[in-house]
Amino acid sequence: WFYTTYDGMAQRAGNDVLCVLVVGFHHQKGSQVEYSYPPMQGSVCPSWKYLPYLAIPDGAHRTQFGYVYFTLPEDKETADMLQDRKLFAVGCYRQLATQDLVFRDKEQTRATVLKSVVVVSRKPCFGFIKAKLFLVTEVYFAQKDFTETQLLEEFYDNMNDSLRASQGFKPYYYSVGLSLQPLVELFKSKLLMIFKLLLLEQRVCLLSV
Repeated sequence: WFYTTYDGMAQRAGNDVLCVLVVGFHHQKGSQVEYSYPPMQGSVCPSWKYLPYLAIPDGAHRTQFGYVYFTLPEDKETADMLQDRKLFAVGCYRQLATQDLVFRDKEQTRATVLKSVVVVSRKPCFGFIKAKLFLVTEVYFAQKDFTETQLLEEFYDNMNDSLRASQGFKPYYYSVGLSLQPLVELFKSKLLMIFKLLLLEQRVCLLSV
């Protein structure tokens, strides 16, 4: 998979959504990026090499659909252009029976097709993106033809318009889908400790029974 050239990255530096990707599971090659909008060309980006495996987690084939949330590091050169230390990704994966496809690739030999639509954003609006991504992914699979990608292009433009400050971006977009009450009920006074740990911006593992 080829990452975008730095010139292309600079041209999109003003967009909050960097790209929309489709990651598919190949029975021999494993998870791989099959589509990107805007199109990506250029040199391989080492810091994103694990993206396909994060987009389709282990056990994804056991469920009809699901979501994943993860961050992506930036290469030193691209980080200077974007002025960001990390990017935020939300993926929605689904399955579709191969026999239902309108256009079937000769390499699709399994009974089901597993793919994930991923949004890579500069803003951690996980809940806001998830809500819109669910609908787009559902329609994308309902087409039963994964070569029809105009919907994803329109989705990319729509998301950038929604997250752009000049178009009415609201701070509460960061907390869409998050409920404070169950969080307080679960962790109680330890919630302040967790908040302080998050401020350290290190890896934190929370275990709860």
